[in-house]
Amino acid sequence: MLEIKDPIIPSCINNGQLKYAAEETDYEYIMLKMGDIFTVRKIANYLHGRGKKMMVHLDSLKGITRDSTGFEFLKKSGVDSVITMKSRQIRMIKDAGITAVLGCFIVDSASLEQTIVNTRSNKPDAIIIMPMTVPDTVYERIRETCDVTILAGGLGVNREIIRHVLDLGVSACAVTDAEMFL
Repeated sequence: MLEIKDPIIPSCINNGQLKYAAEETDYEYIMLKMGDIFTVRKIANYLHGRGKKMMVHLDSLKGITRDSTGFEFLKKSGVDSVITMKSRQIRMIKDAGITAVLGCFIVDSASLEQTIVNTRSNKPDAIIIMPMTVPDTVYERIRETCDVTILAGGLGVNREIIRHVLDLGVSACAVTDAEMFL
């Protein structure tokens, strides 16, 4: 399971956010929703040089193949954790020695049940529930049925939402707006 010590994971979509998160916060993990095959190593070195760990959102990283070779490349580039929306990629990510996070959009009861099935069968190190504004019962059901670190992301538009989700037992919330860093 993924160990997260901070309640916030800054989610960076541009260089300005990345610089702010890396240099102006004490958060251990920085989520990267930008970059490509040519910049990933440089960004990883930059973050590691500041004592940070790098979590990449695979769908936002350009030029990376979604196979074992691509995941080995990410490991050699210094990526600590990968978020994927594809449960079948979890094993390849873990086999490459990277922490695997399964992204889960929960929009109805069927997607909730599929999240539980995918989590139990693929055993990611963590899951990230999106949007974080799903009903409280969604978090309760996942906690009751799955032994996994739960993260939340998307629609963390105010501190009250973020605090509420953390109070529900979520380990950390990925947020893009620096004003929402607690």
